[in-house]
Amino acid sequence: MASTMERDTTHPQQAANQDVFAFWGALSIMALACVYFRFDGATPDVSWLISMCERIYDGEIAYIDIFETTPPVPTLLYMPGVALSRWLPVSAEAAVYASAFASIIVSFILSVRILPERIGGIGPSRWLVLFPSAVFLFIIANDAFAQREYFSAVFALPVVCVFIRHAEDEIWPDFSSRAWAAILAGLSIAIKPPLFVLPGVVLAAYYLFRVRNVRFLYSSGLLAAGAIGVLITIISLMAFPAYLDGVTTLMRDVYVPLRLPLLGAAGEEFYGVLAVFIITAILSLDRKIPAAGLIALAATLGYLIVYVAQGKFFGYHLVPAAMFGLIALTIFLWKRAMSQGSQGPKAALSLSIYAIIGTGVSALMYAGFEDGRPRMQDMQWAEDLDRPTAMAISPIIGAGFPLSRQIEARWVDRIHSQWVANYTRYALENIDLTDEEEETARRYFAFDIERTRNTIRDEAPEIIIQTVSPKMQWLHEAVVEAHPSPLENYTVIADDGYYRIWRRRDSLAASTTVTGGAGAD
Repeated sequence: MASTMERDTTHPQQAANQDVFAFWGALSIMALACVYFRFDGATPDVSWLISMCERIYDGEIAYIDIFETTPPVPTLLYMPGVALSRWLPVSAEAAVYASAFASIIVSFILSVRILPERIGGIGPSRWLVLFPSAVFLFIIANDAFAQREYFSAVFALPVVCVFIRHAEDEIWPDFSSRAWAAILAGLSIAIKPPLFVLPGVVLAAYYLFRVRNVRFLYSSGLLAAGAIGVLITIISLMAFPAYLDGVTTLMRDVYVPLRLPLLGAAGEEFYGVLAVFIITAILSLDRKIPAAGLIALAATLGYLIVYVAQGKFFGYHLVPAAMFGLIALTIFLWKRAMSQGSQGPKAALSLSIYAIIGTGVSALMYAGFEDGRPRMQDMQWAEDLDRPTAMAISPIIGAGFPLSRQIEARWVDRIHSQWVANYTRYALENIDLTDEEEETARRYFAFDIERTRNTIRDEAPEIIIQTVSPKMQWLHEAVVEAHPSPLENYTVIADDGYYRIWRRRDSLAASTTVTGGAGAD
């Protein structure tokens, strides 16, 4: 009798242990796959911000010696990795990747502690919330890995889990868990203030409708998260006051006013998130709607509003919305699948359809986060370079980064590209501006072109990396129309139809002399 009772109590425990082992084993496999993907190199934005942190670490002044529209907090996300790379024999990119993996691990461990055991009686919460999160962070968001919005999604996950716990069990997690979740959420807000307050506002609006009482703002830690986000932002601006000088003026005059047409500029990632709302609406017809799924949808909607409000529609801007959207879709699909039963041809057909739907949406998101940027294949031109000075003539960041880091170049420009000229040119040609706005745009355009010429003249970089596709030829024409041409002392050493590499003639002559001498010996 005793042995029977022992089996009855140990078998469920063994099953639970096996389930936990399977869960963390699956996450570990995806993490290893993600590590393999990282050998493809950093994205342009991550590569540039790593370079910016290195220059700050070496004593240059942020927003004066190095100019960037990104506020201090998201810029300094990469500083721990840069500092670590100075103490260990690893590259800055590898150290930054390690910090991103560490952030995911901390977020997941905290989320496991917060989440209820099961969601709506339909399945374990870690499989319905954290597993799709891991699929997204490790696999789907491949080319957005370690972007600022990527970190924001990771840091926002625990506080969303706090609301899921309360909605499912009608109790709040322990105080320490909520406190840590609020701290991470505050950091998430500070990554893109004030825009990343909006997801919290949308989540609060949904929960107010649900509970009809504002006490949840204090109990959940959501109000504390907002205060922490504001405090972190204020402290960072006090540490880097130069951001409030020229950068905010440039943002007001150039960056913020430019808005692209949504349907013409948004990519597959946007339609993937849109599909989540359509599919979940259909799946919820005549069914009991899972509260956890609605909370994830509220977070998705909040980040989607931020994406549209920015009006730039870079794929990585939608990372948080896509992650929470995939969580919501998983919960809704599993809920509907469970209602179909688990046996019989009809159930098998339904499960197959739901699996195809989930896979299709995931594939759409994956395609959206694929950056598709050209890579320069033939690198023979860089073989004799020894940490050359470099800059770019390009309207986009992807010309100089990560290519310049690949050849260990020392960047001499304050900024990564001529994006100001690019934005103002687009505004002048595609937007109906007032006379005052047009004058402002022309002034900024002329300033950026003249700044580029002066940098070439004053810094005389050994290497200039240029994009030369037909759509970008206008920038080359604008830069070289001055007499004498700023490129008169440079010669082309490589051109693959997209990238053109210029090298200073005296540097090339010296290299040829050294190479020739070595050959003669």
